[in-house]
Amino acid sequence: MPKLGRSREVEVAARIREATLKRALGARLTFAMQEAGINRAELALLTGYRESQIADWQEGRATIYPNQVIALCMVLDKTPNWLLNSSVGRVLH
Repeated sequence: MPKLGRSREVEVAARIREATLKRALGARLTFAMQEAGINRAELALLTGYRESQIADWQEGRATIYPNQVIALCMVLDKTPNWLLNSSVGRVLH
C-alpha cells in the first residue's frame, strides 16, 4: 500500500473522525426518538424538518447544525449536550 503524505494522512483521519461522530449522533438521535415514542414522520411534523433530512442525520449522512440540534432536543426532551456528547453513545451498546 502506498504511503500518504503527512497532510493527506491528517485529512483522511479528520474525515474518518467526522463520519464516526455523525454516525454516533445519528444513533443517539434514533435512541432519543425511540425513548420518546416518536417516529420520523412525527418528528418531521413537530420540528418542520423533512423526513429525509431526519433519516440522513440518523444514518450519519448529513451535518446537523446548532439550531437543528436545539429544535430536536426541545421535541425529544434531551439536552444538546446529551445529543452531541459521544460518551452517551456507550449506553446504546
